Amino acid sequence: DKTPAGPGSYSWTVPNTPSTNCLVKICDAEDNTPCDQSDAVFTISPEAVTVTAPNGRENWCAGDDRNITWTSSCVDSVKIEYSTDGGSTWMIVVGKTPAGPGSYSWTVPNTPSTNCLVKICDAEDSSPCDQSDTVFTIGTCAFYIEAHPDTQKVVVGDSTTYQVMIFSLPDFWAPCTLSIESGLPTGATYSFDPNPISEQNISILTIFTSASTPAEIYELTIRGIINPEQETTTTVVLIVQDFTISAAPDIQYVTPGQAVGYEVMLTSLFEFDEPCTLFVSGLPDPPDSGIFDQATLIPTDTTTLNVYTSVDTDTGWYTLSITAQRMPGTKLDGLQHSVEVMLRVEEPGDAGDWEDNPNTPKSFALFQNQPNPFNPETKISYYLPRACQVRLTIYNVLGQKVKTLFDDYQDAGMQTLIWDGRGDDGVQLSSGIYFYRLQADNFHQTKKMTLMK
Repeated sequence: DKTPAGPGSYSWTVPNTPSTNCLVKICDAEDNTPCDQSDAVFTISPEAVTVTAPNGRENWCAGDDRNITWTSSCVDSVKIEYSTDGGSTWMIVVGKTPAGPGSYSWTVPNTPSTNCLVKICDAEDSSPCDQSDTVFTIGTCAFYIEAHPDTQKVVVGDSTTYQVMIFSLPDFWAPCTLSIESGLPTGATYSFDPNPISEQNISILTIFTSASTPAEIYELTIRGIINPEQETTTTVVLIVQDFTISAAPDIQYVTPGQAVGYEVMLTSLFEFDEPCTLFVSGLPDPPDSGIFDQATLIPTDTTTLNVYTSVDTDTGWYTLSITAQRMPGTKLDGLQHSVEVMLRVEEPGDAGDWEDNPNTPKSFALFQNQPNPFNPETKISYYLPRACQVRLTIYNVLGQKVKTLFDDYQDAGMQTLIWDGRGDDGVQLSSGIYFYRLQADNFHQTKKMTLMK
């Protein structure tokens, strides 16, 4: 009504009279002249708060961190409350928080109900107020996860997969983060794709094993977590398979020109049953002097490695490395295991009678000629497990016999013949490919060689 003019200012509590056509007029308090008013209209806005979330029909999980959101005008701070009985009673979320951000992070309490509401009011005088348009749900969000199949087998160094699925209450949608809580083998890693997952999703769990992963049966615990208060687990079985190789005896003795054998056995670990190819290195000359009765084994089969020497084989110790590699044998990074045995080549009289050795090979063998290609002559070696009639014949590429290199009775043991590249008529043959064929008792075998000029 009347206030001193000197200060030029007056503090006014704006009334709750919303309008877009407001003006202010100031006059002399004595006689109303002079006067002046606002050059143009201004707006008095209403105090307002509007809840935007949760605003009805949401499903919020106890323990989740959720944002309560709102819009406001002409309100400095708000009070937030929630109800679990449709608004009959209210509980404080926060007594006073700035209105400006329009958001408040709330850890949803473990008060399950399908009749929840949120109310937001001016913190100063509880007016204006607004609440959720309809009720929302606070749930325990009970859920569980399953993995299929429940058991997988994997060979060391390989990978395998499981399908992981989530099952929960209707309308549940909170993302579930997956991990392996326990049981992962040494040297193994894993991945889930996708992760996290929601209802209706399937995540592929891949287990990657390595060469250092021990063969064993493992129980893996898969953990699914929504928040610190909401988690579940399931278990699957992982069977890691492998094999071992052994050979006996550890040491064999042989005189030059004779042969011995080693029994080689593959042992399955946890039902490994894939075929493996056998190799041997460290052999004395000739390079192919080691022959397996069976070059491919399936655990737990056994075979014999026959090692043949010639009269020219150097005496001394040889370390033989016998390797079994999961097929295909050409795969350089394939699963493989090795065992070492010793071979002692000694002069006659030092090694004992080879005929009495129970490990002496019992089969015939024809070796690759050395050298090959050759000029002017080459050695052809073969092994006879017993004395018999022997014929070694050489043919050209047309299948025509060009030389009978040997046709007579021979004693058991390693035998070596030398061919000088001449035919039966003594004439030097031309360069090209030739075949040599060994016939001994019922044994027949042919190999190829190349004569070069």
